[in-house]
Amino acid sequence: MQFILILFSFLYPPETGKIEFILNGINNSDGQIIVYLYKSPTSFPKGKTAFRVIKFTKIKGVSIKASFKNIPYGIYAISVLHDENMSNKMDIGFFGPKEGYAFSYDPNGFGIPDFDECKFSLNKSTKIIDLDMKY
Repeated sequence: MQFILILFSFLYPPETGKIEFILNGINNSDGQIIVYLYKSPTSFPKGKTAFRVIKFTKIKGVSIKASFKNIPYGIYAISVLHDENMSNKMDIGFFGPKEGYAFSYDPNGFGIPDFDECKFSLNKSTKIIDLDMKY
């Protein structure tokens, strides 16, 4: 049985695509920007078990365009952290986040959004997501 499953996976590999993202509204070049791609609501948006991660340590300008490649078709969500002090975590103050952040589909409201508010479907060769930083 296991042989048949392995043979099937070679004959019919899962479809994959690319998630392009455009991150706008970066307000300074301090630190790093970390983009997290999630495929599970249980880990979103903490970053500890993200499906894929891209770090930008040289920030130039007010926007970044990049992509996650070879991603199996499915449901995903993105969170972004502008980690200005390179601590690899979101710094929180009395009034909320001290560093910039963004989420796919830019949910409105207060507090941390959940996966369902930010999710999108990758079901074709390329999906383009616009992300707007908030500070």
